[in-house]
Amino acid sequence: MISVSEQPAHAIPLATDATECVLGSMLLDARCIPKVLRVLSAHCIVEPEHAELFRAIERRHRMGQPIDPVLLLRDLQDSEFRHGLGAFMASIAEKVPTTAHAEHYALIVAEAARKRNIYDAASVARQHALNGKSSREILCELHAFADDALREADPAVSELESFPLSEFLKIESKQDFLIDRCITAGQGGVQSARSKSLKTTLAIAEVFALATGTPFMGEYEVKRECSTGIITAESGISTAQETFRRIAKASDATNLEELRNFNLQVSTKIPHLVDQAGRDQLERFIDRFSLECLFVDPTYKAFAGVDDFKLSRMAEVLFPISEIIDRTGCSIVFVHHHRKTPQREGEHYTEPTMEDIGGTGWQQWARFFIMLNRRREWNPETGQHWLWFKTEGSAGFGTRRWLDVCEGRRDDPGGRTWQVELRDPAEGEQAEREEAAARTESLQMESDRRKVCEALAPHPEGLTKSKTQELSKVSRRRWQAVLETMLDLGELELCEVAISNQKTPREGIRLVIDSMDTEAP
Repeated sequence: MISVSEQPAHAIPLATDATECVLGSMLLDARCIPKVLRVLSAHCIVEPEHAELFRAIERRHRMGQPIDPVLLLRDLQDSEFRHGLGAFMASIAEKVPTTAHAEHYALIVAEAARKRNIYDAASVARQHALNGKSSREILCELHAFADDALREADPAVSELESFPLSEFLKIESKQDFLIDRCITAGQGGVQSARSKSLKTTLAIAEVFALATGTPFMGEYEVKRECSTGIITAESGISTAQETFRRIAKASDATNLEELRNFNLQVSTKIPHLVDQAGRDQLERFIDRFSLECLFVDPTYKAFAGVDDFKLSRMAEVLFPISEIIDRTGCSIVFVHHHRKTPQREGEHYTEPTMEDIGGTGWQQWARFFIMLNRRREWNPETGQHWLWFKTEGSAGFGTRRWLDVCEGRRDDPGGRTWQVELRDPAEGEQAEREEAAARTESLQMESDRRKVCEALAPHPEGLTKSKTQELSKVSRRRWQAVLETMLDLGELELCEVAISNQKTPREGIRLVIDSMDTEAP
């Protein structure tokens, strides 16, 4: 067999003899062609006439047509290399000792092509270094070239790994949760909401729960402490510090600095993940601290300049992130924004869905989703938020909760807080209906009491109950409840009322003196 060592050490490798043996083997035995095509393509061949013959053989093979010199000459009759091809094909066939080594010859040719590419890349880098191009740009280009070259150098890369079904079903694989029903291990996810919906604050609460092994918001179990990180480049350092402290205080971890084994890394410098250099920086960050989960906030900075309404473009930038997840085993959660305008008209405060997530590609890429939306406008005077909190995942899980958060205000004694309450939406809706009915009842009762006071005020001696009801215009249906309430509150007292033409006084009611001295209730 031919060896690469046949080339002089100082020469650029051409592998001409190996190329002729490859072509000869393909002419003599079509059964070796699939093995050759797995490791070799026409661009690896130096001589143009050899490359054209290779393409002609490949074309016939892929179309399922027979391969012999006569048919190939007919295919190449318009080629500039047609003259002498017949004699060339006959000569190379004679040079082949055995077609059994066709794949070995092909590997020699491919290896020579890679070495020529390395030489060319180094020459280009040398020229760039002399013409003033920055070292960063040169290194990034070399890094990208090296990645491509390494993948091409591995013959197994082009092979899709597969298993018989019986073997596939035996592969040990279990989907674990980092946060129960929220974040799955070793996968990518999205946390999305509109503005003022506590996206970043919830992300900080999540990484705190993961790092300390405490339940997230008191409900979602964290089985163990894990190494966690957050890159937050939107709120600012002071706000992030204050948020960590109040979440820790709510978890009885009042002094973050004294927490032992607290493996939580925080960065406010977000890498540009559209570039290979930025992705490398992210992967090194994960590797350096052996992170099992990393939040990146916000996406519009991490993927600045990308048209996120083009699915193909988003696939280009998100697929490399999936490869980082596969290599590191770290779950990466991107903190993202909902559409500014709801997908459905007039539904700013409804339950969030994946269709609300801004841009495209995220719904297809992510394996789990954490979605927030306001149920009503937040109250800046009290720091009260009324939110939807919803999770979904391709592993077949999902939750939906009402999330009420009271943060207070910075000028409150002790500063802002972190008080959360999760409720079942059906129970919450029932409670709100009951509260609304109670408020309506209270307002109606207040109005009725005022009417009764106004009716009795001109009659300090009192009136009969029926006359009072008639003058106040309180409905008969509500009269008894109003009467009992005012008697219980001491606003009315029972008395005897003289009726003209009747000897016996009748039972009546009158305002208590204190009630007469005050304004209507």
